Amino acid sequence: MIEKDVSELVNILRTTKMEQHALQIGMPIFLVKYLEGELNEQATLPTIVEEGNYGEQLRHSFEEIGKRYPTFENLMIDWNRFDQSLEMIYQFIDYVERLTYTKKQWITFLGEYILRVSHLLDLRYEEMFDVTPASINELVISLLKPKGTFYDGSLGIGTTAAAAYRYNENLSVYGQELNTTMTALAKIYLFMQGIEQAYIENGDTLRNPMFIENGTLKTFDTVVMNFPFTMQLPSLDFIEQDPHNRFTYGKLSRKSADYAFILHGLASLNDNGKAAMIVPSGVLFRGGMEEKVRAQLIADDVIEAVITLPENLFHYTSIQTNILIFNKNKRPELKNHIYFMNVENLYQMDRKQVIIGENDIEVIGGAYEHLKEESGFSKLVSTDDLEGANLLCQKYVFDPVIEDPLFGETEILMDSFLQKADTVKLKQVAEMYRGLNMTTSTFEEGNGPFKAIKLSDVQNGRIEVDTLTNGKLLRESRIERYLVEEGDLIISNRGATIKIAVIPKTSDRILLSHNFIGIRMKEHVNPHYVKQNLESPLGQFLLHQIQNGTAVLTINAKDLEAIDIVLPTIEEQSEIAEKFAEMEAEYEARLKELEQFKRALTSLLYEAMKISEFMK
Repeated sequence: MIEKDVSELVNILRTTKMEQHALQIGMPIFLVKYLEGELNEQATLPTIVEEGNYGEQLRHSFEEIGKRYPTFENLMIDWNRFDQSLEMIYQFIDYVERLTYTKKQWITFLGEYILRVSHLLDLRYEEMFDVTPASINELVISLLKPKGTFYDGSLGIGTTAAAAYRYNENLSVYGQELNTTMTALAKIYLFMQGIEQAYIENGDTLRNPMFIENGTLKTFDTVVMNFPFTMQLPSLDFIEQDPHNRFTYGKLSRKSADYAFILHGLASLNDNGKAAMIVPSGVLFRGGMEEKVRAQLIADDVIEAVITLPENLFHYTSIQTNILIFNKNKRPELKNHIYFMNVENLYQMDRKQVIIGENDIEVIGGAYEHLKEESGFSKLVSTDDLEGANLLCQKYVFDPVIEDPLFGETEILMDSFLQKADTVKLKQVAEMYRGLNMTTSTFEEGNGPFKAIKLSDVQNGRIEVDTLTNGKLLRESRIERYLVEEGDLIISNRGATIKIAVIPKTSDRILLSHNFIGIRMKEHVNPHYVKQNLESPLGQFLLHQIQNGTAVLTINAKDLEAIDIVLPTIEEQSEIAEKFAEMEAEYEARLKELEQFKRALTSLLYEAMKISEFMK
């Protein structure tokens, strides 16, 4: 029944092309219906339909509602934009007036209505309307187990706060939202969820936090925020002049507000509180200023867990998201440790939407509560064992099996390798250099004294020097930094497929493009041996472990330098490399023989089929 009602109401909006206003139209009308037993007759939906002046009548209804419930005093909803859609408003109100829901059914109805609307429209980007997926809300709340006071500084319509209240009806709920209309709708939504006294404010959380006590920022027992990802900041003045000392962990960049929101949430947490932030993966590994802030947060031991979620949970983006959990009072076994969990494979489909099911939420919650460690799923990591300030879950929790084209599925015994193998870091035996950023302003293709190596020039582990693109440099400053030498090893640094090659003997002046990292070996290292090492299942596993990124996987030189390789004497390296070369040469020769055999036999069979005379 509820799904049918939602479909009918959405269709009314769609037929009049008013679906982009589905929440602004629907929510106030739903509230009037919800409270019809408490309103005088002039403020109820039947009277509104009869009078016909819908905007004015709804304002009158809300004046009366505001007198009964202070949270709705001076509620700001702009009805003027709907004056040209009177027939649609009439149909919508007329349908809602006939609904006969219990309060519990209204909760279900609102959840279904918001879900349908959020799939119908890209609300987050159209009008900054943020609807956090229900399964993320349920997971976060089950992990934090909120009590006392709850705060969401990027409230949206309030679905997260409502989930928290459903878990614990004794919560005091606080929230702040930038969008004025959404603030009004959040008040309606939370009221209809049974939260008659929610403390909701409208304003810019970063520039003007509204919850202040005795001149200082109010703190809460539980904080949850799903803020706009990677939103740029117009300026940093509010950070540099912040009276609440929220941003003391390091300088922030204007390029992304992610850490401004995170630090605001952390500052809003009391000394015994826990917080969860929904963040894109970049928050966990980006360098520069953000890396320094992460390092300080790790040193302060306030990060408790990182949980990588399935992709496509949000209907408006396919990027992978994570739950970053903070705790200012960790239990003893978590002191100076961070619990990593990769749940990207724990999902199911519900009406073509990726969700985390109830059973999976229980599994995740149980593992988190008991700090369960399982290969490929979860691991408790000492902060001393972190790779710098990198918090990307895949660095610590990974599938030990790699698919190799020659050996098939191969399990990598990483712990045994690190404990038993006699290894060296790549940076101990080689120097790294970067490629030239080749754009129309730096390199002009055509006649010129240089050749350039691009990604497409490396095939099957080889570089065909004669086919490289010729050109000239438009800026020749410090060109020696980008010139390759015979014996240099090059590794592609962008994309899922990792290409590796050794520069052959050549008299050409060849430039390395920015799609590669160059590695120049020291005298006692054979580059062909290192190439075979990195192309092995173990080497490929290690390289894939250092890939970072969301839309595009990348490798940076700093992480590549830290790769462990087994390095015997130069004589043994050369002997092994020579045997590999002999093996590959013999393999190619035999492959050619087999191809010739196949071609000859196929020709005979075509003759037997009496069709060969028709093919030249």
